[in-house]
Amino acid sequence: MKKLTLLLLAPALSASASASPDTARVLDEVLVVETAAKAPVPLLPLDVRIVGASTIDNSSESNLLPVLQNRIPGMFVTERGIAGYGVSGGSAGAVSIRGVGRGNKVLFLIDGQPQWAGVFGHSLPDTYVTNDVERVEVVSGPSSLLYGSGAMGGSVNLITRRAAAEGFSADVSAMGGSYASQKYAARGSYRRGGFRALAAASYESTDGSRPGMDYWLANQYASLSHAFSSHWEAGANMILTQTRADNPGSVYRELPLDMWAKQFRTTVSLFVKNRYAVSSGGIQAYYNRGVHDIDDGLDRQNLPRSYLFHSKDYNMGITLYQKIDPWECNDLSLGLDFKHWGGRAYNTAKSDGEITPLVDRHVNEIAGYAMMQQALLDSRLSLNAGVRLEHSSQFGNQWVPQAGFILRPFAATRLKFSYGRGFRSPTIRELYMYAARNPELRPESMDNYEVELRRRFLGGRLDMGH
Repeated sequence: MKKLTLLLLAPALSASASASPDTARVLDEVLVVETAAKAPVPLLPLDVRIVGASTIDNSSESNLLPVLQNRIPGMFVTERGIAGYGVSGGSAGAVSIRGVGRGNKVLFLIDGQPQWAGVFGHSLPDTYVTNDVERVEVVSGPSSLLYGSGAMGGSVNLITRRAAAEGFSADVSAMGGSYASQKYAARGSYRRGGFRALAAASYESTDGSRPGMDYWLANQYASLSHAFSSHWEAGANMILTQTRADNPGSVYRELPLDMWAKQFRTTVSLFVKNRYAVSSGGIQAYYNRGVHDIDDGLDRQNLPRSYLFHSKDYNMGITLYQKIDPWECNDLSLGLDFKHWGGRAYNTAKSDGEITPLVDRHVNEIAGYAMMQQALLDSRLSLNAGVRLEHSSQFGNQWVPQAGFILRPFAATRLKFSYGRGFRSPTIRELYMYAARNPELRPESMDNYEVELRRRFLGGRLDMGH
């Protein structure tokens, strides 16, 4: 399936707390830049908004999605209830950006690692907690050139916390409320020279506003890194998340359903980064694994299901990227990504535990991309062009082009145009599970055109755009 969208930004008024003509402006503690994590700031015609640590810490939220929805224009998140989003029946937490979402069309990443495998395609909103995250980079619009599958409507990159202050530091928080709701969080860090270590843990639970709506989540995070010199750094991160969400069913039921879902997810990554005057980049290996047990409540005959659903999914890979400055005012970004993802699903009978296999599949994907950015006319004109070639063992090749420019004819005026393609690979569930399965499915893609004219007045205190 292929979609075509033409986006013309709506008129907007905003007050700017501070402004820099080339890189960023601050709007209600949201840093607005024009680049993705793998590319330099001034030359890339993408709309990226960065929500920083102060905004996250001052929100009192334990989940990131409410924080982002209140600060990212065009982002919408479906809500479930007092706490937790769940999976399976009664779940919520589907994210859309600029009207494009659901079905893995907005890609979530942790430190650049794609998180889209999930329960064979389901989103995992309960695992994105504020205690682990330093900042969030949100790209509005297709960003598949840099990140690949799933970034049709945009991408949300969660950058994890690292020790910042020299020596030892720690903080603890506790909150409580109605329906036996409680939240606890603790975080400690240590830094000495090039060595950094940080550990964090959080727990939250509630009885819910209705019987049978219990929810709890426990999260643990650890980070270690060491800068061997001013040019090289290596480190490792690990995240563990366990959660259970109950769903009581319709409000018209006299008794709540026995419907629940348990998740246990593990994320581990190793990285090496380099920084030089004319080149910087890195390599990262990651492994994500999920174990899920689900009782889907009633069947189509309105009777309790005789089985439990189980799934074990994995998503592992290596990403390599390097930015080079071959000549003045030019940046060349090169990257290589490899992913191996899949898993198995099965049912077990409630009566005797008999196993019924459903699927056991995997997919390999390898991709390379190149993107060049050139500033001209004393940086009043910035050109951008790039392409990505993704090869999948399931569907073959997928080309992802991107191009655009930023023109600054006057100091306070900016004209921006960009074209980009986003795509989404079919999931294991769509390919091989249940009656609608189709192993011949091709990727879903979308072409996006964006035009923006923006001008600042009153020394940058008034910002108008169309």
